[in-house]
Amino acid sequence: MQSLSVVMENYLATKSALSGKARNANTPDQISISKTLPQFFIDILERLERRGAFKVEGSYGQGNIAGVPWIGVFNLEITTSAQNGYYIVLLFSEDMKSCYLSLNQGVTTLKNAYGVEVALHKLRGAAELALEAFVPAAGTVKGPIDLKASRALGKGYERGAIESFRYDFSALPTPDSLELDFRSLLGHYDTLANKVGPSLQALVPVNETQFQKAVLEKATATTKKDCPPFVEPPGGVPVLPKRGNGGSWKYPRDPLVAAEAVKSAEYRCELFPEHQTFKSSSKNVPYVEAHHLIPLSRQADFQFSLDITANIIALCPTCHQRLHHGHASERRSPLRRLLSQRKDRLQEKQIFIEEEILLHIYSNDILDNED
Repeated sequence: MQSLSVVMENYLATKSALSGKARNANTPDQISISKTLPQFFIDILERLERRGAFKVEGSYGQGNIAGVPWIGVFNLEITTSAQNGYYIVLLFSEDMKSCYLSLNQGVTTLKNAYGVEVALHKLRGAAELALEAFVPAAGTVKGPIDLKASRALGKGYERGAIESFRYDFSALPTPDSLELDFRSLLGHYDTLANKVGPSLQALVPVNETQFQKAVLEKATATTKKDCPPFVEPPGGVPVLPKRGNGGSWKYPRDPLVAAEAVKSAEYRCELFPEHQTFKSSSKNVPYVEAHHLIPLSRQADFQFSLDITANIIALCPTCHQRLHHGHASERRSPLRRLLSQRKDRLQEKQIFIEEEILLHIYSNDILDNED
């Protein structure tokens, strides 16, 4: 197909000529990515009388030229952006020797929330579960693809691939063949939308270790891209709705909020600052963990959000596990002290709780995922 070969023959030369900047130079490859190839998929959707339900766009990057340019086809009930959700996308490998038509997942929103490592884990897990929803077509690549990617976005597409058709530069598909492959993926896209709904990520929970790792990554981030400025609104913070998480529905924890609390504590245990911990394996800071003093499992008892800095305590691992699993007699004094220290701040956020109520909440083991 000529539009594919135009991109693969010219993209690297355009990237070099523009010094890696994503400026519109109206080159043949840019025209194919932004106009010709999107129109190809639009025409198919129009023949299927489904154009209004989809958004189609192509991109060769913003600011810097993308290592992996793409053309995305988005079901508007699932996502309107390549940054999140799942969709059909035509991806060109970074070396321009192959391309894939792929049922794949958005990377950016997940990476911004949890960091690269956890994001890749969730993408892979969600892709594996998604494959159970339909019978893949013969000849497709099931699971990870090889885009020769050197950047996080491309690596995310490699790991997030669910089902893909691969095309080598020496054997590109005809327009009719590409249309048949697109229709096949579109049917599976529809199946996923009907069975799973808008979020594949709801199928893959973030475990406690991954969450704490994401918190430290955000807390120690050095750029706004890795960790945007944190601003908590004054007064009570609205409660976010429950989200699907590994088969159950729970109130979400935002690593960015927890990261702010950990930074404010200067990576020291707030229960016993003299407690020695260890250096984090991924970050050169003392390892501490974020703990919600009032567990999020009790959110329904409060009008305003419990996922706020006033309710998040930085603890060394020993103190953290004491509050979760220690004998009741070893919990009471620490809990009284923590509540005394935080009560005014909690009340400023419209969170009101009496000591005896908090002690009652902790009278039984607090599960890990109730932090």
